[in-house]
Amino acid sequence: MKLGTSYRRERQRQRNRMLWTLFKWLMLVGLIAAAAGYAWVTASRVAGQEAVALKVENKQLTTQVATLETALRESKAQEAVLQDRLPSPDEMALLETARKKAADGVALPRLTEIISSATRERRCDGNPIVKRFRVRTPITGDEGTAATFGNNVITIRAEGRSARNEAGNPEAWFDPAQPIALNFLHINGAAGRTEGVLPLSYAMAVGKDEYRFQIDKGPIGLIVVAMDRCDYP
Repeated sequence: MKLGTSYRRERQRQRNRMLWTLFKWLMLVGLIAAAAGYAWVTASRVAGQEAVALKVENKQLTTQVATLETALRESKAQEAVLQDRLPSPDEMALLETARKKAADGVALPRLTEIISSATRERRCDGNPIVKRFRVRTPITGDEGTAATFGNNVITIRAEGRSARNEAGNPEAWFDPAQPIALNFLHINGAAGRTEGVLPLSYAMAVGKDEYRFQIDKGPIGLIVVAMDRCDYP
């Protein structure tokens, strides 16, 4: 009787230990599940908050990009306007010339008057005066090395280098392949000068007249000069 009772008691203790162990495992699993659920809820809430924050930030960035694009378009439009207002190279050259003339003592009203009176087409006589004369060299005299134009109001003198023969000795005429110099003197004292290899062009403005010259080589030892008078400016 006692043996049977002891056996039943032992079986009951084992069953109780198993139930307690099962209960502890169930409690542990429950705690883990609860922790996992809490972590998931927390992570979902944090993720949701981050998503909202990212949406707000994305909207702000989109607005900033749109603002920058608008500012860029406005800047390009302003740059185009400024480019249109900038003087061209030809206009800059005209401005520089005006500055130099002003620095030389020409009054700005005079420069304005000249520019204002300039016409689209140049009015010239259209009846060029053509003359030919000798070019002075180091071994020749001055005789025949000048000519007058425009009713003797302008005198031109020419200087050049001597041509050389096969032996290298200088000849009594100029070498047309070498640069020559031409000096222009107006009867009122105005003077000008140009130099270079023929053919050459030169213009000289005096008062309301502009004298335009075309210079080229002629027969041996001579140059040919054609002059036309135009209204100035």
